[in-house]
Amino acid sequence: MKILSEIMDVAGREDQYKWRDLVMNIKNEGKESDPNKKCIKANGAGRTLAAVFRAFVAISFEKHSGLLEEILSALTLIFPLDAEAGLLLGSPDSLICIVRLLKSGDLFTRRNTIFRH
Repeated sequence: MKILSEIMDVAGREDQYKWRDLVMNIKNEGKESDPNKKCIKANGAGRTLAAVFRAFVAISFEKHSGLLEEILSALTLIFPLDAEAGLLLGSPDSLICIVRLLKSGDLFTRRNTIFRH
C-alpha cells in the first residue's frame, strides 16, 4: 500500500507534518468502511505504524508526543495487531512511552491509547 511506504520514508526524515498527514489518511480511510480497514490491516499497517512509533520514541518523546498519540489512536482501528507489531510496541522504550502518555494525557488520549476491539 503506497501510503504505508510513504510513512516509513517520512519517519526517517522526521518530517512531522507530512507524517501526521499520512497517519490521518490511514485513520480516515480505516473509519470510512470495513473493507478499507481490512485492506489497511492486510497491507501491514500495524507493523508499519508500530515501527514508526518506535522510531519516533527513540528520537524524542517530548518533541513527538502529539505524533505518538496519533499513531496509537490509528493502531486502535486495526486491532488486534500481529506479532511483529506487538514486539515493536512491547519494547522497553515503547512501553515507557505508552505509560507516559497514559499518565499525562487527557481522558481522550488515555482512551485512545488503550488498545480495544
